[in-house]
Amino acid sequence: TRLGKSSPGPAPTPWVRLAVKVIDPVLSYSTYLGGTLNDYPNGVAADADGNTYVIGATYSATLAGIESGPDNRVPRAFVTKFKPDGQIEYTSILGPAPKFDESGPAFSFGRAVAVGPDGLPYVVFESEEGQMVDLGDGDFFPLPGTDQLHIAKLNEEGAPVFDTVMPVSDDPTPTAPLGHYPPFFFVAGGFALDEAGSAYLTYQVWRFRITPGGGAAFGTVIENFITKIGPDGEVDFTEPLSV
Repeated sequence: TRLGKSSPGPAPTPWVRLAVKVIDPVLSYSTYLGGTLNDYPNGVAADADGNTYVIGATYSATLAGIESGPDNRVPRAFVTKFKPDGQIEYTSILGPAPKFDESGPAFSFGRAVAVGPDGLPYVVFESEEGQMVDLGDGDFFPLPGTDQLHIAKLNEEGAPVFDTVMPVSDDPTPTAPLGHYPPFFFVAGGFALDEAGSAYLTYQVWRFRITPGGGAAFGTVIENFITKIGPDGEVDFTEPLSV
């Protein structure tokens, strides 16, 4: 309300137009990403040019027109790049060829994605390859394999520039003084890149522990680590975050 000349109070302040307030922002695009079975997007990132990267896992035989593998009993990690207009530029399948047969299971799961200073995507994914026990009569039972946790950098076409597996140690620790069986599986945590293109990842390693009697105790050792990967894909350091 503007005050008149006879109104008490301070002199009125002229109204100045500074900016247009947008009540309903314009939707740039809305699109679909999926196949005929379950698909799980787990991460998203965008670059300075407006491209978008989605990472996750799919059980579909075909995702965004790309064959991901014939066996729908195991997941496979994927990363899809969308152009600024929402059109798909590529979809890449990460990790080993998916399978679940008498030779053993093989699968992968996408966890995180970030864009580096050069505009290229870095991805985090898990992979596992195991073995089968023949139960007879044509039946097989899958044995748990050793997980691997990867940081990979992709080029403009979505192919790996490097693919680095997180290191683990079989040395004794305070929680397992007699040592470990190979790591059973990883749990990925935080993921970040710096201005030089180095990647940092925190993660847990769940392992078998060798008991004093020489047996294995499952789920009794959970250790936390941080690993730095340099711009060339080499491991700069791995440090424990707890004992």
